[in-house]
This record gives sequence, C-alpha cells and structure tokens, in this order.
Amino acid sequence: EGDAGRKALEVNLVRLRKLLGHADAVVVRDEQISLNRERCWVDAWVFGDLVESIEAEGDVRTRARLGAHALELYRGNFLPGDEEDRSAIVMRLKLRDLFTRLVSLLGKEMEAASHWDQALACYRRGIDADELAEDFYQGMMRCHAATGRSAEGMAVYRRLRQTLSVVLGLKPSTGTEQLVQWLRDEGAGPRS
Repeated sequence: EGDAGRKALEVNLVRLRKLLGHADAVVVRDEQISLNRERCWVDAWVFGDLVESIEAEGDVRTRARLGAHALELYRGNFLPGDEEDRSAIVMRLKLRDLFTRLVSLLGKEMEAASHWDQALACYRRGIDADELAEDFYQGMMRCHAATGRSAEGMAVYRRLRQTLSVVLGLKPSTGTEQLVQWLRDEGAGPRS
C-alpha cells in the first residue's frame, strides 16, 4: 500500500505541475508539499503581504489606496469547508486577524478625515466578514452620530445586541453602551 500511495502521489504531482504550467510550481521538501511563492499567485498570500505593508506605510493616501485593493482580495474564511486541518485553521485565523486590523485602521483613518460614508462602507465590509466584531459596529455608530443619523446608529446597535445575544449569549460592552447614550443625546458628535 505504501508504494502504491507514493506512486499515486507522484503521478498527481506531475499532473498538478502540468496544470500550473511550471515544473517548479510545486515544491516537495522535508516530506511536505507546497506551492512555490515565486511561481504561484495566491490571493491569501498577497492579502497578508499587502496588509503588513499597509501597516508600515506612512502616507495616508497610499494606505487608503492599497487598503481598498486589500479589501477586494479578502474573500472571507480561508478554506471554509476544511474544519479539521490544523494548517487551514491557523491560516484562516491569521487572515481574519489581518482583515480585522485592516478594517480598523482604514475605518478610523476615514473617520479622522471626516469621510463618514467611506468609513461606514469599510465597517459594513468588516461586519459582513465578521458579524461579531463589536469595534466595527461602534465605528458605524460613530459615523451615524457624526452625520446626524442617530436612528440609523440605534439600528446598528440593535443588530449588534441581537447578534451578540443569539450567537454568544453576551451583551454589548460598556463602550458600546456609552455610544448608545451619546446617540440618544441630542447633538451628540462622534466619540472615541
């Protein structure tokens, strides 16, 4: 069985290399098979590298431009059907963390520049990918408060409260409750 399994693996490696168009597209090292980063383009790799360069970038406009591109690359959970492969789970969590950091960075910068609608869109994108990220709901609530749309801010709060209650059995944080109070107060602006 071992020899037959090894032969099947070798045949499939040849087929995969042909499919990818390069003999060196797939690397076998230390009994592990991986794609060659110099020959293959993988959106998850590019996304990770891009987020790290955005965080190191000093120019706000460049961060915004690169950030928009990075947000387009993120497609949600990495290999969502693979719930038991440890390496897939680790990569999934790493990419989700990078995505969360990116949305937070871009959203706060847009808020600081008073680009409320862009910040709202950024936070919505964040919530679409991770409906339990309370910071994104808070960002949306601040944007609605800044634009005088308290009712919409309260709707965001109700959605957060419902989601946290149903999924985790939790209540929103004290920081969120403070934002709600500011939304209720007439003339309240965004608070950080």
